[in-house]
Amino acid sequence: IGLHRISQDPGADHSGLVAECLEIAESTLESLRRVALELRPPQLDQLGLAAALAWLAARQAAATGLAIECSCSAAEGWRAPHALESACYRIAQEALNNATKHANASAIRIALDPNGELLKLSIHDDGTGFDPEAARHKALRSGSLGLISMEERAELSGGRLRVRSVAGGGTTVTAIFPLGVDARVEAASDALPAA
Repeated sequence: IGLHRISQDPGADHSGLVAECLEIAESTLESLRRVALELRPPQLDQLGLAAALAWLAARQAAATGLAIECSCSAAEGWRAPHALESACYRIAQEALNNATKHANASAIRIALDPNGELLKLSIHDDGTGFDPEAARHKALRSGSLGLISMEERAELSGGRLRVRSVAGGGTTVTAIFPLGVDARVEAASDALPAA
């Protein structure tokens, strides 16, 4: 709108309006960068899921002050297929957001365990807990998609999501995915010594 006003009266002094437009553009660009980074951080493509989850945990811990631990039992250089890495990252991101916003947790633990033919991701918090079935029904009525989107991401990637929660005993979100032949071959080839 400001730029249209400037174009309608090009001879006038619009220095204040130009400064305002530049400030809005810079703020919008910064917001867009932040959203893009949260959707798919470069660490995920460059370094893999374990590094991206560690980055996410450190970032969330710095923002919230919570103790967030991240561990991965995978061998050095292990990579999951890109679709599984994306699904796991987004599930962990949503579970962390839920735990920090709603659970009144003091500690959260993220664990990634590629074990044989399965990839297991778990996020456990020591918060207040909730009724997962009631939350699912509420989400369907209100349009809140956090829990439902985690379930859909897991299913679309060939896995399943389980949420266990106990009032006063915290919540554990577990996603389990089958590792296809491609992931096992990729991990095995990475483990071979160079010729």
